[in-house]
Amino acid sequence: ERFEQLKTFKALHGHCIVPRNYDEESMEGLGKWIAQQRHAYRLLQDGKPTTMTPERVQQFNDLGMVWSILKQSTKPRAERKSWQERFEELIAYKEEKGTTNVPQTYPGGLGNFVHQQRTEYHKFKGGKKSMMNAEKVKKLKGIGFMFSVKKGSRRENKSDVDIAVDRAKKAGALAKTSSGYEPTTAPGGDPMAMPPLPGDGATGGSGKREMGRLGPSTRAPKKTRLL
Repeated sequence: ERFEQLKTFKALHGHCIVPRNYDEESMEGLGKWIAQQRHAYRLLQDGKPTTMTPERVQQFNDLGMVWSILKQSTKPRAERKSWQERFEELIAYKEEKGTTNVPQTYPGGLGNFVHQQRTEYHKFKGGKKSMMNAEKVKKLKGIGFMFSVKKGSRRENKSDVDIAVDRAKKAGALAKTSSGYEPTTAPGGDPMAMPPLPGDGATGGSGKREMGRLGPSTRAPKKTRLL
């Protein structure tokens, strides 16, 4: 069951921030499932038909679910474009900058596209389900695309889990504590991590959060060496 996988992820990482493209063995697809739960929760809050229930919300809250990891922004979202359109943008970027190593924070969405190509390429090479294919690989190699970035890039050397945690902390939705990571409240008092259940009013639906609170301090004790 996916919820049990989420418990396992929490035990391993100390939080419930699962990257959308998380593909560790035995938990492949967990990130997409989490995204679906967040969407179902928003439908519940809006009073629309959904598979989410107040009881399930409480279960997630008890585990430390973070319902929103994105900071509210007035900036327009990057336009959705086809792979070929982004590829042509990458060619233009290289002609101007002399490299295909686009920073992930580059405005317009091209940086995210480049990061995604690296992620999908490694899945493709590992025989996993991927949006990458041989034709795309050939096109990217043809313009000198770097599927593995140089060691000097701090962001690209981070795992998808670390990047997701950084994004959540930057948005004010997650905080590191002595016992690991805990959902928090965004600046201004708007609850992002522990939203109220429908009908609960100002009391919220946080419930107890003891369940599943695991962190770095839960490592197994070292074995005593016998002489």
